[in-house]
Amino acid sequence: MPASAKSSLRLLHAAHSPANNRLIPASEVRTVGETTYSIRVLKVGGEVCPSSSVFWNDRFGKWTELNYYAAVIQGGGHTILLNSGLPADFSFYAQFTQDWCAQASVSRSEEDKIENRLGQIGIAPDHVDTMIFTPLTVYTAGCLGSFSKARYWLSRRVWLDYWAPDPFDLQLPRDLIFPPESLTCLVGEGRPRIGWLDEEGEILPGLEYFWTGGHHRSSLAYLIRTSIGIVGFADCCFTYENLEKKIPIGLAESYRECLIAYDRLQRSADVVIPLYDPEVFHRHPEGRVA
Repeated sequence: MPASAKSSLRLLHAAHSPANNRLIPASEVRTVGETTYSIRVLKVGGEVCPSSSVFWNDRFGKWTELNYYAAVIQGGGHTILLNSGLPADFSFYAQFTQDWCAQASVSRSEEDKIENRLGQIGIAPDHVDTMIFTPLTVYTAGCLGSFSKARYWLSRRVWLDYWAPDPFDLQLPRDLIFPPESLTCLVGEGRPRIGWLDEEGEILPGLEYFWTGGHHRSSLAYLIRTSIGIVGFADCCFTYENLEKKIPIGLAESYRECLIAYDRLQRSADVVIPLYDPEVFHRHPEGRVA
């Protein structure tokens, strides 16, 4: 088996020691000389929603504030962006949210615009060479056209589902999956720069992914090798509490998929970043994860 394949297995299935029935942390199976990445989380908007949509069958009548996050991942000569934030005009999404729940809201300050957040840490859109997403929706894929030099890594499953959806799967309005300007980019000038992801695999050395489902059909988890161990990102857990207390999200397409993903994330990663929890900035000041 090639070394890269062995690395993939180590990262994705945090090794198990039958001698003492102990799970070996992913950080203990890294080898010398492998690519490691730095990670900086950026806030790019947020929402206020019913707590029951965050915690399955619980906290009715309460409200939870969530953040939308992007992340800059750098190493091995690459600048990778996880999620691109909301489009310039997201009024249709704000209206959709209020039609769903009149007291819910979506917001983004001028500071939260992706180009401004990147500028604060000295990165221009043209510096980004790789883009990854989870899930694929309006607040993660709203600004694709701003990154004209990046390769867009998309789930093959989701691309097929967008054009030929399963009639028995829950479906969001098409414009909430790909805002019109992002879809125009993907089927136009950006089409040659699309890379396709299968159910799981490696995008770059030390950057791996697997399909989780749970939240949306487009929900993935990413596992990133860093100096502090393997860092995981996922949207199937909105908050640390979902993950750490094994509470499925309320807005789940599959509760079972959520729980399976939580188990795998905790076995595979040393640190997990839930992609909506304001607590991320308390555990990682200024969004500096690694």
